[in-house]
Amino acid sequence: MAQRNNIYSEIAGLISQGDIFVLAMIVATKGSSPRRIGARMLIFTDGKTSGTIGGGIFEKMVIDDAMLLLDGSGVHLKKTYRFVTTGENATGMNCGGEAEVFMERLGGDPRLTIFGAGHIGTALAKIATTIFRQVTIVDDLQDNLDNSPNGTNKFLAGSGYSNNLPDITANSYIVLVTRGHETDLAILHEILKSDCKYIGMIGSRSKMARMKTELEGAGFKQQDLLRIKTPIGLDIGADGPDEIAVAILAEIIAVKNGTLSFTESDHGINK
Repeated sequence: MAQRNNIYSEIAGLISQGDIFVLAMIVATKGSSPRRIGARMLIFTDGKTSGTIGGGIFEKMVIDDAMLLLDGSGVHLKKTYRFVTTGENATGMNCGGEAEVFMERLGGDPRLTIFGAGHIGTALAKIATTIFRQVTIVDDLQDNLDNSPNGTNKFLAGSGYSNNLPDITANSYIVLVTRGHETDLAILHEILKSDCKYIGMIGSRSKMARMKTELEGAGFKQQDLLRIKTPIGLDIGADGPDEIAVAILAEIIAVKNGTLSFTESDHGINK
């Protein structure tokens, strides 16, 4: 029982961190099998595992199938592995039995991280909590964070956002609405190294042109810069922090749901 509780605690921690993984569990057996019904294993995006469902060739086959789920081929898979040397789904083992394994991709809840707890950042955080389970608002001034909405994670960055930034995952959507060019630039230097889903920055095309020069000088490539969406938000004629927040959130939802993508002209990099 303790081992089972441990894996559930591990699952809870992984989900809270926004990690993506597969839970594999033996749900039926026939004849001789390396493990009994209920044996569980976690498989991660780098191919590493936690727990075991039997080891050897059988476990390697399960890991390979789980990696297909992690690559986006689906969410669930139920498959029977046969402990014989030949035939469909044969493991090459001589036990003569079977094990049916159910696999499920878990985690990966989208996370919104807002840099800047000013008027727009605060307005965005307030409405975003209705869409995102995890909303983090980041500022380098504690007073700004104290005035940010309840229901959000509040993260105090280093002065000028030059250090002590929150972790960014592959499921992160990033919004930059800080107080100016230098603070946005400091953040971009770090988050462009991540594989986050979306980076939106408030500002003009001329601001992005200046950013481009500085970021290229720091060694970033054109494909890195194309990840930055500015001006940010759908063009709905928004006026004032609340309407701008709605426009930004609408754009993020469209990206999250796959109904909106950006081309080079959309980013204003060369304008």
